[in-house]
Amino acid sequence: MVRKYALFVLTIMMFCQLPAQNKFTYSHTLRFSASFATGCLFDAQSNPIYLQGLSEYYIDNKISFRNDGYFFINETSNPTFETNHQLFSGFAYHFLPDNSIDFYGSFQIGAAFAKAKYAGPVLDVVIDEKYLQKYTLTTNPVFAVGTGVNLFAKKWFHAFLELKYIKGRYLSNAPSIGLDEFRFSFGLGFNVNLKKAKAE
Repeated sequence: MVRKYALFVLTIMMFCQLPAQNKFTYSHTLRFSASFATGCLFDAQSNPIYLQGLSEYYIDNKISFRNDGYFFINETSNPTFETNHQLFSGFAYHFLPDNSIDFYGSFQIGAAFAKAKYAGPVLDVVIDEKYLQKYTLTTNPVFAVGTGVNLFAKKWFHAFLELKYIKGRYLSNAPSIGLDEFRFSFGLGFNVNLKKAKAE
């Protein structure tokens, strides 16, 4: 985790060396990125790792529509899930219109395609799989609230930092597991103003 924070700081420093751009028109801008995300699942007490992809369209200088996808890779600390892919759609509100530093808050609803590992007593010995109850793959409703910042340093590029709280519950044929999670991501993205690009 320390390495990730250090990498982000270095990224911001690199962007700060580029020519400053005090004004930035959000309206009709499309931004997209792919990065890694990590989090903390409360019930499972584990730290999942995802590949995150997002696309966001700024309807005007204050409101944008965004879609996020999270591809579950693995868990550390206390592996609980075999699969926990998630999709979200929703809106974001941007607090500093026409500014290259874009602070925002977001609300999204979505679905988690999840499957947990075996359900059963925790034993220190190996037992036959037939004595363990298996979870099934299910689709579960989730929602997320988030906040973050985009730093538009150039016409086509930006850096971003985001924190989300995700609420939901994995429901299956075995005891349910909470999907509540704090999730953190950062990285670099690309953006293009569709109105200006069409005019050119």
